[in-house]
Amino acid sequence: MSATLALAIFLLVLGFLFVIAEVLFPSFGLLSVMATACFVLSVWLAFKAGLVVGVTFILVCLLLLPLIVYAGFKYVLPRSFVGRQIILSDLVSEHGEASGTDLDLQRFVGTEGVSRSYLRPAGVADINGERVDVVTEGEMVSQGTRVRVIGVEGNRVVVRPVEGLAPKEEEEEEA
Repeated sequence: MSATLALAIFLLVLGFLFVIAEVLFPSFGLLSVMATACFVLSVWLAFKAGLVVGVTFILVCLLLLPLIVYAGFKYVLPRSFVGRQIILSDLVSEHGEASGTDLDLQRFVGTEGVSRSYLRPAGVADINGERVDVVTEGEMVSQGTRVRVIGVEGNRVVVRPVEGLAPKEEEEEEA
C-alpha cells in the first residue's frame, strides 16, 4: 500500500468522524466543512492512486455517508447530551395520555358555572371559581349565561347552556 492510498483512507475515515461529530455536537457547519474537505481530498488522492480506487472511494462516500447521517440522527443524537436538550420527547402519563393533557378537567363534569365571555362556540367560563376555557356543542352563548359542563374531550371542556334564569336575574331575586 502506497503512502498516498494510506493518506486517502485516513482522510476518508477522518471525514466520517467529522460527520459523526457534527451530529453529536452542532457546530453550525464548521465540522461539516471540515468533513467535506476531507472527503474531497481523500477522493482526489484515491484517484492519484488509480482510477478503480478513486471510483471505489466515491461509491463508499455515496453509500456510507447517508447511512451514517441517518443512524446518527435516528439512534445516536437522541441519546446524546445535546440531543436530550433539543429533542422533545414523547412523555406519556401512567394513564396513557400525553403529558399535555390536564386530567383534572374531569372534576368539572356535571358542575355549573357562568360564561365570562361570548361562547362562539369557544370562550371562557367561571366554573367553581376557576377560569376555564370551554367550548359549546356548536351554538353561540351570550356572556353571563349559566352553563353546565357535559363532558371533557381531551383538553376540551364541553358546556351546554342551562335552561332557566340568567345569573343577573337570580341575583336580583335573592336581594
